[in-house]
Amino acid sequence: MKEILLSIIVVFSVAICTAQEDSVWVKKNFKFEDGVYLTYSSFKENRPDYSWEDVRSNLYSNPQTYMAQVEFIEVLDEEKTALNLDSIWGISIAGIPYIKLEKESIAKPNTNFAAIRLRGKICYYSYEDFEKKTVTIKAYNPVNGQPFRKGEVETKEKVKYEKMIWFDDGRMEDFNKTKLLEWIADDSSLYETVSLLTKEEAKEKLFKALLIYDDRNPVFIHTIKEEKN
Repeated sequence: MKEILLSIIVVFSVAICTAQEDSVWVKKNFKFEDGVYLTYSSFKENRPDYSWEDVRSNLYSNPQTYMAQVEFIEVLDEEKTALNLDSIWGISIAGIPYIKLEKESIAKPNTNFAAIRLRGKICYYSYEDFEKKTVTIKAYNPVNGQPFRKGEVETKEKVKYEKMIWFDDGRMEDFNKTKLLEWIADDSSLYETVSLLTKEEAKEKLFKALLIYDDRNPVFIHTIKEEKN
C-alpha cells in the first residue's frame, strides 16, 4: 500500500513540475509572439498559429503610420498552402500585434492591418482613410462679389478611425467618450472624471483616461509552460 501511495505522489509531483501555469501582465507595450494568428483566442493566449519561420510572405509594415500591408502568406508545407487572408485575425511583427481590417473599412490595395498600439484590459488601435464627401462650390461675380453659379463637387477627406478591443472576449467598439464610459463603469472614480469632460477636453484627455484605466485594472495572459525534467 505504501509503495502504491509513493508512486502516486511521484507521478503527481512530475506533472506539477512539467506543466506550470504562467501569468503574464499584459502591459501597454507588451510584446506578443511573432507570427500569424488565425483567431482571437490564439491572440489572447499569445500563441500564434504560425510563426514567421513556418511561412513565406510578402508584407510591408510602416512603423510611422502603425500600418502593415500583406500581399500573401504561404505555409511552408509540402503543398505550399496559401493562407486565405480573410481567415486571419491578425499578425505580430517585432512583438507588435496588428489586427486585420475588413476590406470595406479601408480603400487600399492588398490586405491591411493596424497596429494595436495600446495593449491591456482595453486595447486600442487606429487607422486613417479617405472618405468621399460632396461639397457645394460657388462662383462669384468679381464686380459685385455676388454668387452667380454653384455646383456640387465630390472631394476626399482624410478621416481617422479609433477603435477599442475588450481583451477578455475580443469585442470591439468605436473609441469615444460614450463607449469608453460603458467599458470603465467598474472604475467609479475614473468614470466620474471622464463623464465630466467636455467635448473639447475629451479630444485631449480620453486616451490618457484609457491609459489610467489599463494601469489600474491589469489583465493577464495565462499559459501552460511545458518544462523538461
